[in-house]
Amino acid sequence: MYFFISLKQIAIMFILMGIGFLCRYTNLMHNQTNKELTKILLYVVSPCIIINSFLQPATSALLAGFFWGIVATAVVFSVSIIVAKLIFSLPVFKNNPQVNAMKFAATYSNGGFMGIPLVQAMMGTAGTFYSVPYLVVYNIFLWSHGVGIFEQGKKQVFIDQVRTIIFNPNIIATFIGFIIFIVHIPLTEIITQPIKDIVDVNTPLSMIVIGANLGGLGKEMVKDKKIWFICLLRNIVFPAMILLILRLLPLTQTAYLAIVIMASCPIAGLIVMLSLMNNHSLEFPSQALCLSTLLSVITLPLVIMLASMLI
Repeated sequence: MYFFISLKQIAIMFILMGIGFLCRYTNLMHNQTNKELTKILLYVVSPCIIINSFLQPATSALLAGFFWGIVATAVVFSVSIIVAKLIFSLPVFKNNPQVNAMKFAATYSNGGFMGIPLVQAMMGTAGTFYSVPYLVVYNIFLWSHGVGIFEQGKKQVFIDQVRTIIFNPNIIATFIGFIIFIVHIPLTEIITQPIKDIVDVNTPLSMIVIGANLGGLGKEMVKDKKIWFICLLRNIVFPAMILLILRLLPLTQTAYLAIVIMASCPIAGLIVMLSLMNNHSLEFPSQALCLSTLLSVITLPLVIMLASMLI
């Protein structure tokens, strides 16, 4: 059942991506517009999704599920980082200028932009609630280890990393939402309705932004074996490893499936931004991002089907 639901939702999402691609192709959207919409998604829409997921009565089961979601995601990223380091320490990758981008691509998924819309569409608020622990741990690892991958050789200031993590809008929204959840703070419809209205634009806006970024398509991308290899790791190998690891932890069916979906999404779009910020070549990360996203129309439903069989 989950296979066909996910296939339907992903098909809808790819239609929305196609609209974004056409907007970019016909110059209805430009680079600057895309950057601004990305900021709105990161700093406005995503925090509203997190707060909205906490707008429900707190129960011991939900609290336990949230805690195990944090533990599960921390385990997932710890294992993924170790496996990626082992793979890309092999002699074949020695002196490869793209090795840092490969490590990042294998480890970090596009859960925020693509995972949450899919979880939201498939499981509603119940599923989105268990996506929040993933986002919290994801942001902690991303803005420390993930950024560090691209800044190897640079002097990193620990206090700056901590400040970046603490003041991330998603972390702040999690703190606010958790307080509302625990203390049972009643919110009027004047506050909750705008939050819900913003949440409703997440899927179409996220997909249009992703579609607009699919401009790196080209024949050379299909011929590049390195790009196919990294897509194999991100779209199939790491998700398969993760769904087996998660079966060892006491997660509910909803929590298990939500975290699997978040962790099985294609390469994180931030790979391009981080490459740009650190003066790395944009060709490989852009093309890997495009191919990984396109392949996810097949790989994501298959991973979800396998996960549902293991529940």
